[in-house]
Amino acid sequence: MCHRFVAVLSVLFLSSAATGQRADHEPMLLRASNVSKAAIEPLVPLCARAAGIEVQAEYANNPAVAKDIIDGVRFDMVVVETHMLDDLATRNLVARSSIRPLAALRMGLATREPGPYPRIDTEAAFKRALMNARSIGYIGDGHSGEVFLEIVDRLKLREPLAGKLVPFTGAYAGAAEASERLHYVVAPFFKPLPAPLRLVGYFPASLNADVDVSAGASPKAVPAAAKFIACLRSPAARALFKEKGYRLDP
Repeated sequence: MCHRFVAVLSVLFLSSAATGQRADHEPMLLRASNVSKAAIEPLVPLCARAAGIEVQAEYANNPAVAKDIIDGVRFDMVVVETHMLDDLATRNLVARSSIRPLAALRMGLATREPGPYPRIDTEAAFKRALMNARSIGYIGDGHSGEVFLEIVDRLKLREPLAGKLVPFTGAYAGAAEASERLHYVVAPFFKPLPAPLRLVGYFPASLNADVDVSAGASPKAVPAAAKFIACLRSPAARALFKEKGYRLDP
């Protein structure tokens, strides 16, 4: 897959890629969410080469990425949830014209315990699985944790689940560590899941629990970032997103 992917990207972008790197300049700095990392990390070197630039990537949970940018941390490009990019554009920190939707990850329920697992593909089955859980961990410092708690409230389960809901810090490494002491952990899960987690199932589609990601650039970086962001939406890149379990945006 990797060799075919590189070959396809080369064909798609060779005619338009700039030559060389940005001599005597710092690399362009990409700040990206942990939700996007499974796809963005392998795409960075490929899209940087396609765009003819050098890119350094740093990853954190969505809220931390947005807060750092608001607080003045240097960046050239950013990949976070779309509503966060809209807010950054309103603050004139991101060029609204540069924002492009990429993909979304479905919220899922995982455990390190062996199966069989309950079905959770309907709201009734999902509620039953949560009610029967011994404990449920969620990312306390990420937006996906807020999404999960909103769903808990929407399903009127906050009181029945009192004492079972446990926040943990970090992203996927935090989920894997939390699963040592918790029955289930909740997060937007890519494929394959980080070991030793096993997927119980994804949230019912009716709950609209996807966490999306879009790309954008700072106003000063738009010209240099344009080809890189275009590469993130190329057919080959979209195939990689899909392979990793993301739902593609139009």
